[in-house]
Amino acid sequence: MISYNDKKKMFYLDTENSSYILGINLEGKLYNAYYGERLNKKQIIVEPEFNEIGYHSSDNLKSNFRPEISIYDGYNVFENTIKCSFSDGDRSVDYKYISHEIKNNTLIIKLKDKKFSLYIYLIYKIHYKYNLIEKSITFINKEKNIKVTFESFNSGDLILPADKYFLGFFYGSWIREMTLKVEEISYGKKVLESRTGNSSHIHNPSFFISKTNDLSEDKGEIYFGQLLWTGNWKFVFERRFHDVVVFTGGINNFDSKLELLPDGKFTTPSLIIGYSDSGPGKMTHNLHDFYREVIMQKVTLKNFRRIIVNSWEAFYFNINEEKLLKLADIAKYIGAEIFVVDDGWFRGRNADTSSLGDWKPALNKFPNGMNSFIKKIREKGLKFGIWIEPEMVNPDSELYKKHPDWCYYFKDRKRIEMRHQLVLNITRKDVKEYIKKVLKYIIDEFNPDYIKWDMNRYISQTGTSDKNNIPVWIEHTEVVYELMQYLKSLKPDLILEGCAGGGGRFNGDIFKYVDQMWTSDNNDPFCRQYIQYGTSLFYPAIVMCCHVADSPYSLTGRSSRLSFRNHTAMAGNFGIEANLLKWKKQELDFLKKDIMFYKDIRKIIYYGDLYRLENPYNSKRISFMYVSKDKREAVLFVYAIENLIKTNTIIKLKGLKPDKKYSLNFKNKTMIIKGKDLMNSGLKIPVKRKQDSLVIKIESI
Repeated sequence: MISYNDKKKMFYLDTENSSYILGINLEGKLYNAYYGERLNKKQIIVEPEFNEIGYHSSDNLKSNFRPEISIYDGYNVFENTIKCSFSDGDRSVDYKYISHEIKNNTLIIKLKDKKFSLYIYLIYKIHYKYNLIEKSITFINKEKNIKVTFESFNSGDLILPADKYFLGFFYGSWIREMTLKVEEISYGKKVLESRTGNSSHIHNPSFFISKTNDLSEDKGEIYFGQLLWTGNWKFVFERRFHDVVVFTGGINNFDSKLELLPDGKFTTPSLIIGYSDSGPGKMTHNLHDFYREVIMQKVTLKNFRRIIVNSWEAFYFNINEEKLLKLADIAKYIGAEIFVVDDGWFRGRNADTSSLGDWKPALNKFPNGMNSFIKKIREKGLKFGIWIEPEMVNPDSELYKKHPDWCYYFKDRKRIEMRHQLVLNITRKDVKEYIKKVLKYIIDEFNPDYIKWDMNRYISQTGTSDKNNIPVWIEHTEVVYELMQYLKSLKPDLILEGCAGGGGRFNGDIFKYVDQMWTSDNNDPFCRQYIQYGTSLFYPAIVMCCHVADSPYSLTGRSSRLSFRNHTAMAGNFGIEANLLKWKKQELDFLKKDIMFYKDIRKIIYYGDLYRLENPYNSKRISFMYVSKDKREAVLFVYAIENLIKTNTIIKLKGLKPDKKYSLNFKNKTMIIKGKDLMNSGLKIPVKRKQDSLVIKIESI
């Protein structure tokens, strides 16, 4: 709900449980007045007082330390939401409020520079039931002969009044994604960013801010945000004078300048900000619902039959039809639904050193042709999936030999390879059209039910694009979206999985185009507990791919019980990434039984509410629940990551109806317990030794 008080010159943006208030001062500048729990209109909110920036003097210009937007005006010494220069040499913007427009759930505040016809539209979209505000900014250059060059072009800010705050964010690397860190926001600036051309393994474009580092799952105020963008991004958290904390976020201006020619226009990606009065738990519920109900494609959202057996960790590049058919027989036996041929299926591809870009089947591996092989897969009752990496090329490939200028490079410099590959300059029209032909060929020729779209290196040496005024870093991302959208248009019910050497492209915006994401190349269940915990704070289980691997695991050398591996993978979008040809019959039967159980509970996991009970950062045991929206069903997950011999084994459940009776099979017997007893008294869970684990279905009666 959005309203405007003309007398007070204030905008009121209300969600179900929060209020966001900003105003226009006498100079026509915007200030942030309030963000927090929902207020009624009788509660008095005033403009924050002005203070001096530096030395005291009677003629000093005083500043509002809670500006709604920080635009460089030649005076502002803090982080800029927007900074630009004009082709006549002017390097400042002195804006003034012009007008606004309220339509349904969207507010557009129109600002204009006093000297130039540069218009800045601040866009606020309210997602009422999710307690979210979606911010973006549109720049319009209406000058006839002046070019505007933007050095900073962020999507928006979050302004918090003076207090002590703690920042929660994620760090990591390949096979160590989404590691949670909570630290005090101290004086100065904290910068999180990606310069890799994707959202990256290093950080994730998500954060939360609280007033304590001792996080309670269901208590306390939480402010949070995400940038909906798959390319380079940058977050700045700044504790300014007088202890005001300001977050600024958007596309990273690293190696980028955005130029608006006369009549030019650009809109930033969306920045989602939110408020929870009940800790991270409510934040998670709102975001998960937002992704499932607003962001994700409805065509495939309800297609929950996605249990995959993937060939990669079974055989790597050493695949052939005979081995794959044997693996497919086992996939059918254990109850898998999709059989995926990963890397190595196309001609010349026997290692990562060659053939990317040459997307035709290897006849030495499929002597009867790929279509004959796919027919045999489908005759087994399995759907067929295939791996591609369309943005990449190996120098040792027919494509590169024919078009060496099609990749990103700097003239007269050595071309930088990663994983023996270069990145195609998809901002070129001819390259983009070539990739579209490849995608159409794969759909027309193989008719896959599933495609895994990979990106196994960062972007470097970006050079220039056909659009000289738009940074290549931005245009590459926009073309990726266009290509994914084109692929989906060819087959709307296609299940498209995104991947970037694991979680390098895990971000909110990608789920407008893909149905699920490969969370990490690390399938060690101990590592996965941390990776999946961090991911679950912001993203729903249906998009989080979790696979069972071999033991000992190749990347860590660590051994683990099959039950622990299965139960860890059940916490998300379940699959298998193992050489099942080497498994014993007893192990396959155990896996088959767990898959049958997973099929019974997966709708609760995909579409239910997540309640975290114990987390890996302050407990030797991890536990959480998924509860169906009608609270008639739930699934309890419990894992011991260390020995808990002297630890209390009672776990108090959450999210159930207090007066409802629930049935659960536990300790080889059926128990009937009221919801209030499960939540107040709890269950004594026999999970206390390292690698002990349980997954329990709970049903109302």
